[in-house]
Amino acid sequence: KAIFCNRIIFFFGWKSFSVGVSVGTFVGMYVYGLVSWTLFEYLFHRYVFHFTPRGHFQERVSFLFHGVHHQYPNDKKRLVMPIALSLSIGVVLLALTHFIYGDLVWANAAGFATGYLAYDMMHYSIHHFRHPRIGWLKTLWKSHLDHHFRDSSKGYGVSSSFWDRVFGTLQAPKK
Repeated sequence: KAIFCNRIIFFFGWKSFSVGVSVGTFVGMYVYGLVSWTLFEYLFHRYVFHFTPRGHFQERVSFLFHGVHHQYPNDKKRLVMPIALSLSIGVVLLALTHFIYGDLVWANAAGFATGYLAYDMMHYSIHHFRHPRIGWLKTLWKSHLDHHFRDSSKGYGVSSSFWDRVFGTLQAPKK
């Protein structure tokens, strides 16, 4: 069994461990982590990837971090950050959230990681497949492509347009 005494138990071969929280708390923190990802994605894209560089060194760093993706948006090798940088950011975020949430960090991290994977797959799909026919997915597709080809100062959300609506950076659809 995966659930014992209203606690989450994970099994890895012959070993198991409990994360020490109820199923309801785990699910709540998982959803919180998922929603947290969407805000992190928006803020990171807007303020880190699209920061205004001052000087040659910052211009170079900005270009290497994200500008190269805008320069070559359909290049499969330049679609995401290098894995070493992604993992470094992930470790720092895990340490910070562990300090804040204690044992709840694992539920939060699971939701956050799910959001990141959904974002990564969606971003890849947007750049390399035809847009879907499902309305909300098609809208996200168009919004991200508009971010690349119409106005890169709008449409920072890739997996969700919620924060673009909240912060007023949603791009009006092209008619």
